[in-house]
Amino acid sequence: MNKIILGLTALALAACASGPKNSGPSEGLSVRVSQVLPVNESLDSSAVEVVLTIENPTADAVTVEKVEFELNTKDVAGVIKGSAESGAAIGPGQSAELRFRQSVPFPESPEAYQAVIKRDEIPVELSGTLVVSGADDVRFERSTSVATPTLPKMIINDIQAARYGREGVDITMFLRLVNENMFAVLIEGATYTLTVQDKEVRSEQAGIGVRLVGGAAQEFPVSVVMDEKQFDKETLKTILASGRVSYRVEGAIELKRLTIPFMHEGEIQLAASEE
Repeated sequence: MNKIILGLTALALAACASGPKNSGPSEGLSVRVSQVLPVNESLDSSAVEVVLTIENPTADAVTVEKVEFELNTKDVAGVIKGSAESGAAIGPGQSAELRFRQSVPFPESPEAYQAVIKRDEIPVELSGTLVVSGADDVRFERSTSVATPTLPKMIINDIQAARYGREGVDITMFLRLVNENMFAVLIEGATYTLTVQDKEVRSEQAGIGVRLVGGAAQEFPVSVVMDEKQFDKETLKTILASGRVSYRVEGAIELKRLTIPFMHEGEIQLAASEE
């Protein structure tokens, strides 16, 4: 079983006036799952942090020996068993919070991994036992979920087009590679292809071995001049007359265990001439 550090914080608990004043520690002791906090760890695993509230309305102190628990993650990682050892005491008429955290690894097989990582959350059945010195074991359970991490994405942060002289168009695009997680992500590679007016005008590698720290982004500027070297005069005249140019940018982000395709398309209104 996994050994997890146990934190215990005593809280005031008002004693019930109608309850027995000299009850033993086995009478009235209760535990409930007050919080289950989803935690993103990496692209290979998630975790849950569980907060138990233990109430001791009796007239005697009790000692928490440990908590034994199970997470049934079903098709993700099966049943994960763990224990959190303590030794902390809860005084008469007091309550306490007990916290422990358990990782949930994602499947090793590529197919199963991709199926899991694309979910928003993973249903989990939590159950366990609070083992208290001198008292009966107290059971707890709760249906909850584990959050899956947010996959990195490529967005268009800004895109502009302007007349270039009398017979051309200048396009400037800023692609942004974004990591919205709180942990770092290694991008093994990212590629893109830019198509303008149904013609491919640029295809490049946007990044190799990029390490994005948590909450970070990296920008890639792209500049293209549409002139008679790439487009015939009639196409350019049509674009300049309409004042709009269509675009499509598509590609893929390569991770260690996953390829993430992306595609953005639309129209850009031409800015004023730079003459």
